[in-house]
Amino acid sequence: MRYFDLRWLNAWISARLDRIESSEKRRRCILIAVSLLLLVAAALEWWTSPTIRLVDTWMSVIYCLSILLLVCNDVLASGCIIIISLLDALLLDMTGPNSLWGTLVALFILGMKISRWASFPTLLLLMLSAAYQAVAAPQLTGFASLGSLVSFDLLLVFAYFLGIGWRWKEKNDRQIEMERKLSQLSRNAIIASTMHDAVSARLSRVAILAQNTLPHITQTDEKERWTFVASNMEKALDDIRGIIDQLDGQAQGVTTIIGIDSLAENIAHLANTNEARLHQLGFNGRTVIRGNTTAAMDSTGSELVNLIQELYTNIELHCDPTCSSYHLTVVLAPDRIIVSQTNGLQRSSTWIEPASTSKGLKLHRKTIDTLGGTLQINREHGEWTVYAAIPMNIAGDNNVLVSSITGRATSSKQDK
Repeated sequence: MRYFDLRWLNAWISARLDRIESSEKRRRCILIAVSLLLLVAAALEWWTSPTIRLVDTWMSVIYCLSILLLVCNDVLASGCIIIISLLDALLLDMTGPNSLWGTLVALFILGMKISRWASFPTLLLLMLSAAYQAVAAPQLTGFASLGSLVSFDLLLVFAYFLGIGWRWKEKNDRQIEMERKLSQLSRNAIIASTMHDAVSARLSRVAILAQNTLPHITQTDEKERWTFVASNMEKALDDIRGIIDQLDGQAQGVTTIIGIDSLAENIAHLANTNEARLHQLGFNGRTVIRGNTTAAMDSTGSELVNLIQELYTNIELHCDPTCSSYHLTVVLAPDRIIVSQTNGLQRSSTWIEPASTSKGLKLHRKTIDTLGGTLQINREHGEWTVYAAIPMNIAGDNNVLVSSITGRATSSKQDK
């Protein structure tokens, strides 16, 4: 089974979700802060100017409850605040809390969340109610001059259109985000097509050549080498096709190595397979797996498996088996998994450094960062060291379960 995972796509999706979630949290915090400020202002005004009539007292209570409701249902609360403000104007009530600040916040919310044709009549009603106050009791309401009435109306219009402007900004941000996603999908389609035509086609030809050559080989050693080439070509093709499916939006779920969802079993199988391969090639070293986890194969598990496979590949490519050894440790715990790998940097005179992109671990570092983990790389004192810690955020036990694959190509024993 395949064990690839499209790391950059998962990281991009996680970043977008984190951005949306942080934006919603920020908006909710601002709304809570505004509600508290309005409530404190209402309490102070009510204390300095207490209500006399029973109806005024009830309207002040409903106004304060509407402010509290802003946190749960801002549109409904805004409607209640507007109604209280209109009733205050009709009853010429100048006692209790002043509903002006709540009205401005309500107009902003209605302008931001309700269509302008539905919320614009509310603005007109508030302006008419202010005109009624200016005519009925200009000295009492503070609208003794035309300038004060115009200033009040302009304040209402400003709050309303500020909400509309905010809604347009959010709409524009969503449109930009949608265009970015469409551009990414188009880019993915181009990459998928290029990989299919350039990489998959060539690998298929090599795999067919290896399969056709196998029946004509009689020597055992030569046949084993060609069998290894054919099987690895098939695995590479399987991975390439899976990546193409992900780029094309057709992949479903997280693929595993052995068809089992257990992360611990997938890591153990991966370690056994690579250990056998490295020892067959003459490498000295061992892999130690400590601890236990009940985690299943998800995006985090896939990243761990991909990272461990990358470390084994780097050992094979960059560690000279004639004068250096390697050591890889995986610590499984309920809350996090730690991976560390070391190997010597000594080189013999016959060693030929293979071509490398030097991007494998850098890509893993970006993905691990998005998962809330860390990846550190050091090259000092003649040793190459990689350390990674990735949080798991699962509930599980921590039964000590130590396995060690050690020594030479033919030896394997328990490490207590």
